[in-house]
Amino acid sequence: MCGPEIYEDEMNVQIEKGVPIGKSFRKEPDNEWRDTLLKMEIGDSFVIDEGDDENRAQYQAISYHAKKIGITIKGTKEDERNRRIHRLT
Repeated sequence: MCGPEIYEDEMNVQIEKGVPIGKSFRKEPDNEWRDTLLKMEIGDSFVIDEGDDENRAQYQAISYHAKKIGITIKGTKEDERNRRIHRLT
């Protein structure tokens, strides 16, 4: 099998041909947030620690997976470190 072909365009961006498409980390079926959300019933909630998460990456990941499986959630800040995630639908 040959390696990928590489071209450069006018904006100095490398365009590569023949690179296989890898799996997306967001679509893994065994994602822990997806599993947690699927176990929840309407009205259930859990708390995440956002002490070291200035960009709210955990909340964004949870929200992404909830949307993908058709669940509505709401996150409410409980204090400076913690956010409670509620399942609404």
